[in-house]
Parts: sequence; structure tokens; C-alpha cells
Amino acid sequence: MTHFLRPSIDVRMVWLVLSVLGLPQSGTAQGPGDPCLMCHSMPAMFETTGDPDRFVVTHESLSGSAHGDLGLSCSSCHQNMEFPHPEGAKATCSPCHSGIETEFAESLHGYALARGNDRAPDCTTCHGTHQILPSTDPRSQTHKVRLPNTCGACHGEVGLLTDQYVRLPQSFQQYVLSVHGEGTTRGIAAAASCSDCHSVHAVRGSADPLSRIYPMNVASTCGQCHPDIQLEYDRSIHGRALQAGVTDSPTCTDCHGEHLILSPEDPEAKVSGARQAIETCGECHNDPLIISKYGLQDGVVGTYLDSYHGWATPVSYTHL
Repeated sequence: MTHFLRPSIDVRMVWLVLSVLGLPQSGTAQGPGDPCLMCHSMPAMFETTGDPDRFVVTHESLSGSAHGDLGLSCSSCHQNMEFPHPEGAKATCSPCHSGIETEFAESLHGYALARGNDRAPDCTTCHGTHQILPSTDPRSQTHKVRLPNTCGACHGEVGLLTDQYVRLPQSFQQYVLSVHGEGTTRGIAAAASCSDCHSVHAVRGSADPLSRIYPMNVASTCGQCHPDIQLEYDRSIHGRALQAGVTDSPTCTDCHGEHLILSPEDPEAKVSGARQAIETCGECHNDPLIISKYGLQDGVVGTYLDSYHGWATPVSYTHL
């Protein structure tokens, strides 16, 4: 059974006036005389809907948006809108953004939405509704330095629950403490933001070979900003082993972390000089299973720690 939106004022009278005046009864180019805005710019029309802000749209709010600048009509997004409007009618982005819609549908977000997860984002979750701004605009929710807060609305302190109520890591809290998060917080557009590593719409899981964060692809993802380090890694035994299919071989995130990436100068960093041997390199080179599996030399971490260098390193870094 279809339910229809019941405004506070009988809009049949508005439609009668439109007919008498010979004005169109469907959305045309946006402007003060747009028939849609004759109703939707009046807050009093929607006082009893429970969520009036959802329905109120003004010419001013539209004119400064990406769509307003293009002169798109209401019906460009709200297609085949009957009157009275059905409750819960959805706008569609696909007529103009079909390629992006396909990418999104194949992403983790699109998959969750298709499964009926009411916590899954759709286009408006990230881009907004009527005041959509291009991502190059510093005021936009999707601008590079604002994007972490947009993603953090779901991946934040409360934690993200899947539709199976599995709690996922609090990545936003870790990111804001990282060198990348500190950069975007200070408004540095060159600092890595969420979409630089995870993609914009084609967000895929780390087990997906097409994902930017698939282990085989991580070095090239980080290499977007760190090309010289990527070349050095690719030539290393770790990089060559990974490309040869040795999935136990570490990539960037195994040593530096995923979201909580700290400067090597930070004593809390996994790659700080005082912690490398035991916590970072030792994770593999002190692991009996890894040593046995690949025939690595046993005891290298222990002998290093017993050496002058192993003894001096934590002392020297502590007193820097």
C-alpha cells in the first residue's frame, strides 16, 4: 500500500492556482517561480511532517550548489514524481552519474545498502541533499580536508556495526592522531585523506584484488605520495617476495600501521629506532613459524639486542 506525504496546507489549491495561471505542474529550471519551490520553500507547509527540514528547499540553497550552477530542474533528480508525492520517494543520481553509480554498487557501501543495512551510506550521506558542492570547494563535505569528518560520522567513536552487528575498528580516531590526520586537520590538502587510500566511490575490502588496500596493491597506493620510497620497497627483498606471491612478506602497512601512522621520530611509532627490532622486524624475524617456513636464520633479533648496537639504540633514542 502506497502512503502519501500529507503537508500541513492543502496543496491541491496550489496546483489549482498553477493550472489557472498556466504554469507547469512539474519541476522545470530552478528559479523563484519554480512550481516545486512554490510549496517546498514554505516551512509552514511541512510543520506536521515530523521532519520539516527534509522537505524545505529554497532558491537560495539551490542556486549556490553544483546542480544549481548547472541550471538543473527538480525533476532531473526527482523523476516521475506523482502528486500527491508518495512517502519515502527517492531521488536518483544515475541519469547524470551512471558510471559512478556502477562503481558504488560494486563497493562495500553499495553491497551493504543492497543487503538492506539501514546504516549503509547512500549518495546523500556523503554529498548532502540540495546544497551539494563540488569536492574542490573547501565548504564541501567531500573536500579533501573535510572528508575524514564525513567518513568519521560512520567510522567514528561509536564504532561501525555491520548488518550482522559485527563491530569494526574505530579507524577515524586512529587516523586523526596520525601524521596524515594531523595534516588534514591543519588544512594541508597534500596530506593523505580517506579517498586517497580507499578510493572515492569504489571502496573495496582488503581481501578484494581490485582494492587499493589489497596487500599486493598497498605499495602503489602509498606510492602516489611516496614514489621514491615505493621504488626502494619494490627493489627490496620484501617487495620482490610479495610480488612473487609470498603473502607473508610485509608491505607498508605491516610496518607503519594502517590508520595510526606516526612519524619515525615519534617514540610511539612502530618504526621508531627504539622499537623496530622487537616490535616491527621481530614480528616476523622472531616468529618460529615464519623462520621455519622460509628457512630464515634463527636468533637474529636476539643477537642484535645483545650487541652494542642493540643495547645502544633504545638508549640513544630515549635521550634524543
